[in-house]
Amino acid sequence: MRESRGRRVARKLAATFLATFVFSMAWCSWNIAVADETVYYQGTEFYAMTLIYFFYIGFFVLIYGNAVSFVAEKLQRKWFERADWLYVLILGFFGSAIGLIFPFWSFIIAGILVAMLFGVIDKWLLKRWREDKGNKALFITPFVAFALLWGYYHFASPSLPPQTAGQAIEFATSGSGTSIDRFPEERESAL
Repeated sequence: MRESRGRRVARKLAATFLATFVFSMAWCSWNIAVADETVYYQGTEFYAMTLIYFFYIGFFVLIYGNAVSFVAEKLQRKWFERADWLYVLILGFFGSAIGLIFPFWSFIIAGILVAMLFGVIDKWLLKRWREDKGNKALFITPFVAFALLWGYYHFASPSLPPQTAGQAIEFATSGSGTSIDRFPEERESAL
């Protein structure tokens, strides 16, 4: 059974969405776990940073990753049709190209991992389509995981430490451009 061009594009877009969403959740969870300082509103941090990572990573995967994927899939059909593992490795290799733009090891490793995850999901979706099986669970599971992780981080988040009276006064009287900014000067001139 031959896959149509529209079906191939839909599969690539689905793999893009799933790979970037799952990887964004994992990367955000990793960053919260290894943070040097205490993260107080972990639920909000997880929610916001997952969405930010999703949009940035998703942009690169949508443009660059899909272009590489279409070329690699064409090569696979021509030379190594049964070697899906090689397809995934090729995508991982080209995923490391993010290091040319951002030369940091964490970005290079992230590029490799998200590209390989994209390849695995892409081939898995193709296999499920060929077997005429549904993919609803694959799309529902990341949203359930996102909700569960957000709830966990929200309730496991440490509470803010209490402020002392001195800290509260210092915070209330600091700053510029407020009505109390000239207070000591006005009082001295009145005496």
